[in-house]
Amino acid sequence: LQNSFIIHRDLAARNILLKEEERGKLVVKVSDFGLSRMLSSDQDFYHSQSSVLPVRWSAPEAISQRLFSHQSDVWSFGVLCWEIFSRGDMPYSELSNQEVLPFLQSGGRLSRPLDCPDTLYSLMMECWNTAPESRPHFKDILCKVMNFIQISLPSSSAMSPCFDESLALNSHA
Repeated sequence: LQNSFIIHRDLAARNILLKEEERGKLVVKVSDFGLSRMLSSDQDFYHSQSSVLPVRWSAPEAISQRLFSHQSDVWSFGVLCWEIFSRGDMPYSELSNQEVLPFLQSGGRLSRPLDCPDTLYSLMMECWNTAPESRPHFKDILCKVMNFIQISLPSSSAMSPCFDESLALNSHA
């Protein structure tokens, strides 16, 4: 999406489809582009006037200023990962929608799900950096996830083109 200059604005487990292909290979597809916007190549963000907002998946700048960017989608991707590892729990279930922004602004974050490896929770925390410019880019996230898979499942297919052996020390923490 980032390479196509598309900001999704609603990355969440409910919008992810899985398709099993030959030999049991799973393909992940992003769906529901109803809130998405296409940027021009010289735009870094989209400013929305709409009050429609998936608050529990949105970055603080999206909630407070209605500013959406690839980096706000990275925040949402972190919440999506949390949903997967929490087996579909509602993010911030103990909070109302109105309480989410103050919680985030005070430094609050979703806690590590029980079966989530520390390495992947650290990636989620990177996605939830208060400063959008300090969040990882999707290509970096892909490399980190591929490295984790390569380290965790050495029998998996060919080595990731972005394999980093230094991550092996932390892969099972």
